[in-house]
Amino acid sequence: MTSTLPFVSVIVPVYNEAETIRKCLNSVTSQTYPKSKYEVLVVDNGSQDGTKEIARQFSTAYDNLKILIEDEQQGSYAARNTGIEHSNGAILAFLDGDCSPHQQWLERGVSTLSGIGVDLVGGNVEFTYPNGGTAAERYDSFTNMQMEESISKRNVAKTVNLFVRQDVVEDVGPFPNHLISGGDVHWTKRATDAGYTLTFAPDAIGCHPARPFGELLQKQFRVGKGQMQVWMLDRISLRRVFALALWILVGFLPKPPHYLSQDLRRTGQTVTKAMFVRILVVAWCCRLAENAGRLYYLLRLEEQ
Repeated sequence: MTSTLPFVSVIVPVYNEAETIRKCLNSVTSQTYPKSKYEVLVVDNGSQDGTKEIARQFSTAYDNLKILIEDEQQGSYAARNTGIEHSNGAILAFLDGDCSPHQQWLERGVSTLSGIGVDLVGGNVEFTYPNGGTAAERYDSFTNMQMEESISKRNVAKTVNLFVRQDVVEDVGPFPNHLISGGDVHWTKRATDAGYTLTFAPDAIGCHPARPFGELLQKQFRVGKGQMQVWMLDRISLRRVFALALWILVGFLPKPPHYLSQDLRRTGQTVTKAMFVRILVVAWCCRLAENAGRLYYLLRLEEQ
């Protein structure tokens, strides 16, 4: 049976991940998938906090783990493209450096991808609460990286936990190097628009720590800038400019409470009224941070 299994390249881009990379690599190197049938490519993107040193400890202990360097361009998509260039797998499995997969993650992701007519597979993301489930952590856990919803409603997925056939990458091309956020959604949309099939794998699970308030605001600011980068990729028309202006104006308003209630029900979470109010405040702050990212990018457009 082992001889018939496809060889997999697990690509993990990292940047200042010293707090999480050890747990990630412990999980990746302890998979039920045969070690002779997969390699782990850790692509460092200019870390300054000892991430490379931790990863090198694993490369010494595991022959199938390699350290690559992407220092010409800052960005996770540039790092992922470097991993792709050095990969040997018929299947590419993308994983973030702060995501720790379950032991059967690789086995189950590959199994789903081996189905007839399946070209890409988005794995499940389970959130953990390092700080006990603050309002920011809860908001992060039901708004970001919602893989099943992204796949079923938009036919896109995130590279936090994604399996792709190598021949799909060869056909669609690399990730857009210059994007700071949203490049995975843009790329998977290109793939599905080209006719490739994207499927959700609920049992290919990766655990991700929910972000505290400060990190969440930083992420949403980056997301806002990335949205503008993606927006600029299409032809600009008067209609699109009007829609963008409306989008930015609405971005100053708080998120309607019933949307948060729907998100809580969808993810099976129950909270007190006091916690619900705190989540509402966090949600509004995140919308403002995202909008600030959009405006920041547009105001500095001439400099870029």
